[in-house]
Amino acid sequence: MTETNQTVVFVGLGYIGLPTAVTLANSGVRVKGVDVNESVVERVARGEVTIVEPGLEEELKRAVDSGQLTASTQMQHGDAFVIAVPTPFKDDYVGDTSYIEAAGRSIAPLLEGDELVILESTSPPQTTRLLGRVLTEARPDLTVDPAEAAQGGKKLIHLAYCPERILPGRAMD
Repeated sequence: MTETNQTVVFVGLGYIGLPTAVTLANSGVRVKGVDVNESVVERVARGEVTIVEPGLEEELKRAVDSGQLTASTQMQHGDAFVIAVPTPFKDDYVGDTSYIEAAGRSIAPLLEGDELVILESTSPPQTTRLLGRVLTEARPDLTVDPAEAAQGGKKLIHLAYCPERILPGRAMD
């Protein structure tokens, strides 16, 4: 295992976030998990799985015991952020992006510039742009536009979208 000085913050420790965070932590990356559910955070911090995922408990215990994975209800700073929060449908079958927007608002105060923010939640088209607007509205000193950052005066935040490639219940495969 190769250790790195980089820290990745996972926002959401559910079916996608937790297995991905554990895998990254066991690959040598310092991982800080953040979830709004205090019970989830307490269990993860003890190395107890909170979802049905064969093979995850042993890997979670290894990540926690090594100190590579910590969990908190308070947003943490990192070099990168992975947003893996729910995106349920509203009654009219439109995707509810409110959890993504809330995650962006909770990240914004901690950004220093040059961080990578990855949206890993299944979401409607243009949601990554929406996330960029949330971040820059909360922090007018930031931009997601490299050309604007190059002109000076604003710090660049890197945005990416990563479609989920995990099947719940088979994530550790």
